[in-house]
This record gives sequence, C-alpha cells and structure tokens, in this order.
Amino acid sequence: MATLESLAQIGEGFSFRIPRAIAERIGLTEGSKVTMSVEGRKLLLQPAEDAIELALKGKKFASLSPEEVEK
Repeated sequence: MATLESLAQIGEGFSFRIPRAIAERIGLTEGSKVTMSVEGRKLLLQPAEDAIELALKGKKFASLSPEEVEK
C-alpha cells in the first residue's frame, strides 16, 4: 500500500484535523477512538481496539459448548 501523507496545522488546544483520506485508510469514522504514541520525533496514531467490538467481531481463539459452560 502506498504511503499517504498530509500537512496539518496545530490549532488551539494542540488539536489538528485528520484528513478524510487518511481517516478512511486506517478505518476511522467520526467518534472513533485512537491511541497515540511517540517514537523519536514521530507521532503514531492508530485506531483504538474496542473490547466489545473485538468480542463480537474479532478472531476467536477458543470455543465452549453450552454443555461445557454448565459444568
């Protein structure tokens, strides 16, 4: 996948707008939560993993039958 770059200006309260193309590339929608981290002088931004969303739609690594739960 090709690199997508954009220039943003830091506003009041150190806020900035994420361009639509970048938000769409990483799966962000309005109201999404993100995690931010810093590596050297780079700001890394990625979608936060929602525990409920992961439980409902994430990869399953174990399974229990109703009978096993009742034991």
